Amino acid sequence: MDAEQASAIFVSSSHYLKDAFPLADKVGKILEHSSKDFDNSQKQSVLKLMDQIAAFESEPNQEQRKLIQAVSSYFKSN
Repeated sequence: MDAEQASAIFVSSSHYLKDAFPLADKVGKILEHSSKDFDNSQKQSVLKLMDQIAAFESEPNQEQRKLIQAVSSYFKSN
């Protein structure tokens, strides 16, 4: 999929996100059914990937840092 197609799909589905923010507050709901299937290595890989994506173009912003911290905390407690 090229960038134009990805952008079109994002725009056409963005209405699904209207009540999704801030995502850090929804981490429990997002991960509750799948996190039990992650081993420690996979959890670390998810967090590393999130860090890399957040820092791809610039320093991670406050919402990105909150989301990464919320996922990390969720993984530690479950």
